[in-house]
Amino acid sequence: MSYTESREIWDRERARRAQTIPEIVASHAASRPNALAFTFLPDGLEVGTQLTFAELDRQARMIAGAIGDHRGHRALLVYPSGADFVTALLGCLYAGVVAVHAPLISMEAAGTASRAELISTDCEAALVLAPKAVADERETSLVPDQDSPLAKLPWYATDELTSGEGAMYPDPPPRRGDLAMIQYTSGSTGVARGVPLEHGHLVDQACGLRARAQSREDTVSVGWAPLFHDLGLFANVLTPLYGGRQSVILPPWVFLRWPERWLAAITRHSASISGGPSFAYEHCVRKVSPDERRQLDLSRWTLAFVGAEPIQPVVLERFAGAFASTGFSPSAFCPGYGLAEASCVVSLRATGTGAGVRTFERRALGTGAAVEARSGRRLVSAGLALAEHELAIVDPVRLSRCPTDTIGEVWVRGPFVARGYWRRPADQEVTFSGYLADTREGPFLRTGDLGFLLDGELFVVGRIKELIIIYGRNIYPDDVEASVQASHPALRPGCGAAFSVPGEGTEWLVVMQELRRGRADAPNEVKAAIRRTIAHDHGVDAHRILLLPPGALPKTSSGKIRRRACRASFLRGATPVASQAAHT
Repeated sequence: MSYTESREIWDRERARRAQTIPEIVASHAASRPNALAFTFLPDGLEVGTQLTFAELDRQARMIAGAIGDHRGHRALLVYPSGADFVTALLGCLYAGVVAVHAPLISMEAAGTASRAELISTDCEAALVLAPKAVADERETSLVPDQDSPLAKLPWYATDELTSGEGAMYPDPPPRRGDLAMIQYTSGSTGVARGVPLEHGHLVDQACGLRARAQSREDTVSVGWAPLFHDLGLFANVLTPLYGGRQSVILPPWVFLRWPERWLAAITRHSASISGGPSFAYEHCVRKVSPDERRQLDLSRWTLAFVGAEPIQPVVLERFAGAFASTGFSPSAFCPGYGLAEASCVVSLRATGTGAGVRTFERRALGTGAAVEARSGRRLVSAGLALAEHELAIVDPVRLSRCPTDTIGEVWVRGPFVARGYWRRPADQEVTFSGYLADTREGPFLRTGDLGFLLDGELFVVGRIKELIIIYGRNIYPDDVEASVQASHPALRPGCGAAFSVPGEGTEWLVVMQELRRGRADAPNEVKAAIRRTIAHDHGVDAHRILLLPPGALPKTSSGKIRRRACRASFLRGATPVASQAAHT
């Protein structure tokens, strides 16, 4: 499908975009009451809860009726990725209560309670919504500290609120300009910030994604991404609801343990839309056996979206090669670019056109120029901007547009962009108030990402704050990490960090890289391979190379590398190395 066709769909749906998600769901419930909205696979295999649009609408109304007195206040949603989360979210949207989703609090998952407490305090939550099983444990194992902000709030077990007949949700119904939810950034580059999204943001983002995917009411999608993350929320919940189609959802932990069940669900449910971060495709290549691949039919999977983290072309090529026998086509890959400050997705490749990989001269990239070459750094296109959005490549110092094929900061403006951060005026002024110095065009969202446009499509090369500058040359951490992980088979893909520390007259390059399990026996050999590859590919020497045990690298809850946390750990001397020989 062409970019022009997706824009035509966006323009045709002006009337639906004037509505809110509750109005759209109620419309589906009235016109197609028995059509399936959601199918949940608790173990990734057997069908569990299924919700028709009529049942979804009924349960949302029941929850809205119970919490309607909190209209305009914030509700913290603490759920696993399942049916209860979806009905609670819709109950909030119906009632005009502002939904704030947090990771499920778990004794097994370190930091989830503290993150939920921080979010609760920051957003000034007035109530907590949770399944009964979670709510019953709050005073014992989950929130034992009675001074915790979570312990002082009223808790509602929403699965106990959905019996009986649905009541009308409170009048007047929410409007497009009313606050719908606050989603928190991943914190991969610093402290997590709340991004308030209005009802109009949710509808516009969902419409933009549906238009680019050209999905229909008989389209089925399969997803596993956590529903409290923007990718999982929009891909698996809001966009299917907007389009009136079925979404099949399995828990994230099932995918991580048995990735073949994700692909098996795509096969069994004849799904044409599914995807996830780049690491998901690498995980399948490493974990799905040849026997399991022979049971798959991925020929109907025509839109394999990729996003939420930097995308390495070799990962997509490995997946396409490993699953070619299942009928999977590389043309299905659909990379995109987005951030929480712009709802979720800003740009996306046209469906059916593949990853759009192009090769650029490394040394030219280091000087800020994008020069195509036969060999060098290979970059995946993030496509054209969605809907009515504008992407600008701006010199972050002069605040003027960069010439064509020149690297600059990616600026965005359009209907998906939030109005600012939740009660952080200083951060908001820096990030959401970008104006071009020469033309005074604006305001733009300043993303902090570096990239360039080629034939109108966006290519992202790194982040400004993480850029490594050695003897005047720009070196991009993503590029170094990709080189490192290809240098030796003992290294775990997607589990490395490159950053700089102050040196003598310039910055020094430091690399942290996890080893595969059982591969810590020859650290000097591995380090030598890393050092040779960095010198060959980037023309610099690594000051320090630290090999880490599996799982030691700091990451966000969505799997992004926390390079600044890695750097802080290194400077404190607190990095857990795999062996003493590696600590040089």
